[in-house]
Amino acid sequence: MTPALAIGLAVLGIAIGAALGYLLARVLTTQRRSGTTSSAEDLVAEARLDAKRILADAEEEGRAKAEAYREREEAALAHRKLELVNLENRLTQREETLEQRASNLAHREQMIIEREGDLKDAQTELERLKEEARFRLEQVAGIDVKSAKTELLEQVEDEARREAMILVRDLEVKAREEADKRARRILATAIQRLAAEVVTESTVSVIELPSDEMKGRIIGREGRNIRHLESVTGTNLIVDDTPEAVSVSSFDPVRREVARITVERLVADGRIHPASIEEAFEKAKADVEQSIRDAGEWALVEVGVSRMHPELINLMGGLKYRTSYGQ
Repeated sequence: MTPALAIGLAVLGIAIGAALGYLLARVLTTQRRSGTTSSAEDLVAEARLDAKRILADAEEEGRAKAEAYREREEAALAHRKLELVNLENRLTQREETLEQRASNLAHREQMIIEREGDLKDAQTELERLKEEARFRLEQVAGIDVKSAKTELLEQVEDEARREAMILVRDLEVKAREEADKRARRILATAIQRLAAEVVTESTVSVIELPSDEMKGRIIGREGRNIRHLESVTGTNLIVDDTPEAVSVSSFDPVRREVARITVERLVADGRIHPASIEEAFEKAKADVEQSIRDAGEWALVEVGVSRMHPELINLMGGLKYRTSYGQ
């Protein structure tokens, strides 16, 4: 017995029991209400007939439902079987496709391996041909590859050096021409702008004074002191509106230095008159001459000369006050 049939019979039994109970209750109720005189046996017989009829109907209905349920389940099962068959067919097709692809891949891999082998063989043959051609070339040329490279590099180096020298020479010529032009222009501009300042710096010495009152002492009564000072030193003493300063002008740098030292000593002493002017001048002249001799002797030591005529030593020492580089 199938599960579906068992379920159908159970439902049928429940339905029959419920029908019999309902029928019996109806008969009893009808008997009580109608008050008839029918016998119990007739009622029972009638109830049995009704029960058989109901049981037959219920059994027929249960069989119909069970048959319908069975047919429905069989149809669903058949549909599932069909789906499984279709799925199995698709899986089989996929497996065949994968196997075909795997076979194709294996075939391609084999072809690639074979091509790689052919390529290696071709490379080996190419290297052999290159070596053979190189050997033949060396035999024909009578020189090996290393020597040929060295000679070629030397030629390239010589050519590059020659071209570089030509280029450097051209650049030097152009640079020299350009430098000469710019130097002339710069020198001309510098001479125009700075000539007066350079001459002034080279020919004038400025002496600072403690106060402007000292200017009157330097000039003296009716210009006696300044005239005597200029006469003794051989320079020009300039007293102008410059505050707390006077200037000594001369183209002879030694005389100008002697005059500067003389004026500074007079200003420091405070007593300015002709006698003190001559005394300060003699001391300043001696100091400058000693400075010139010291400078000349030091120059001899610098150049490594041990002996020289005293006049030449003084001449060399006098270059300490030269102004030729500034004029």
